[in-house]
This record gives sequence, structure tokens and C-alpha cells, in this order.
Amino acid sequence: MTLPEINQQAFERWVPAFTNATDEIFLLVQPEIEYQKELLEDYIGDEAFSKTAEPTEDTIRAYETAQKLICLRAAANSIEHLDLTLTPTGFGITRNDSIAPASPERVNALKERIRQQKSDCFDKLRDMLSSTPWNKTPQARTAFSLLMRNASIARLYGVAINGKPVYEEEYNNLRPCIAEAEARVKGIISRELYDRFIEEWFDNPIPHEAHIHYGPVLIKAMALVAAYVKADSTPELYAELKQDLQIYLQKNKEHLPEFANSSLAERHERYKNKKTDRTFFFG
Repeated sequence: MTLPEINQQAFERWVPAFTNATDEIFLLVQPEIEYQKELLEDYIGDEAFSKTAEPTEDTIRAYETAQKLICLRAAANSIEHLDLTLTPTGFGITRNDSIAPASPERVNALKERIRQQKSDCFDKLRDMLSSTPWNKTPQARTAFSLLMRNASIARLYGVAINGKPVYEEEYNNLRPCIAEAEARVKGIISRELYDRFIEEWFDNPIPHEAHIHYGPVLIKAMALVAAYVKADSTPELYAELKQDLQIYLQKNKEHLPEFANSSLAERHERYKNKKTDRTFFFG
């Protein structure tokens, strides 16, 4: 896949903090832009879009998201090498000793904002590409091999490290732990049902009318994964979330054929619904 060239106007559109009256910043960052463009083109490959078909609205949005990601990655990798100062339009280059550099606090805040934006942009781009032939590539198989497939979803379920939100770098460090947690959850919902959720990204969507039954399983399973991963979770929370998931599976298994036809379904103990239990429900 060959992405469109990125000019100064495009770069400043996606990284407005670097908007400048001259092309000074852009020329300094341009080699990194070209490098990041090559890396992303290799990652996406030639499978995502037809070279002959007219671009669709989805294709155009994906191109723009890819362009934004390149600019954000290039900016993030260049900040350390730029002597930044504040200008009326954003950040500029310090040219002499009479111009005060931007404070470390402002530069660090900019770095963190760009780091977060590029993480979210990468998550968004892969989700967009999942509806293209790219989803048959090894890269896609790796990207969508977990239910908690990216940092955006991890944050949605409250996963954090030392109280700080999880973005791409933290997520990559946590990924082995998330995979271990999902292996445990697979032992509750069954391999068959787990694989069905994964297949949703590979040309096998769950019918819309079935979401009413499958959706709660996914939400409860993800909450349990998050509880396994989060350092501040308690054994009591694990037990309560696990029990909640098992109750739902047993009450709705006629609508969940992958679970109902699995060996796990018969081994699950039915919940006794005692009034003394904290999770007692009516019905």
C-alpha cells in the first residue's frame, strides 16, 4: 500500500502544536515522516485496498487516519531533538540565546498529548482496516487475537498502571498478562464461544439480532479479564465477577450455541440462588 505524500499543510493539520509561519519545523521533521510512512506501509501491506477501484469514503477516512498516525509518530520521535520555544501559533524552534525555550513542563505535556493521540489513532486505524482484506494478514491476526485487543478497550474497562491510563506502550507491556487472563476466561465461557468473538473481526460477524445475548457475555468476560489484570483487584471481586458470568451463561445458554454445545456447559455447576448470597437475584 502506497500512502499519499505528506506536505507541511497535512503535517500541521494533524499536529497543530507545530504550526509555523515558515517550513523550519516541517523540514526538520520530514525525514522522520518519510521513515514512519515506510514503516506503516510495510505494516499495512498491499492487501488493504484495491489499486484499481475508485476510493470509497471508508478508504479516504482510512488514508487520512494513516496519514495522521504517521505525523503523530514522527512528531513524537522528533520532539527530543528539537529546541522548542513557544510562539503565538504553538511551538517553534529556538534560534538564539535571546529566545527562551519552552518550559520542560510544557514540552512534557506536549509529548504526553501526542503519545496518547498516536496510540488512539493506531487503534482506530486497525479497527478501520478490519473490514478490508487486510484482516487476513498475519499482522491483523496478531492485532485481533485477544478480546481486549488494544489500549483503547483496556482503558474502557478501567485497566491502569499505578493509577495512570494505559496507552500503546503500557498495553504492549501488559499484553502477556492480558493473554493469560483471557486464557482463564476461555476456561469459563468455553474455547468455542471465545473463538466466536474473535472471528467477529474476520468476516464472520455475529448476527445483529443475536447481540442481545452475546453482548452481555462479552462485557462480563472483559470485566473479568480487567479484574485479573488490575493490580488493585481483590479475590472477592474476581469471585463475584466470575459467578456473575457463569450465572448468565447458564441462564442464556440456549441462545449461545457455542457454549451450550461445549464440554464446559455440562461441567458448570448451576447456581443455587441462595438468599444469603450477595449476588441473590429474583426470578
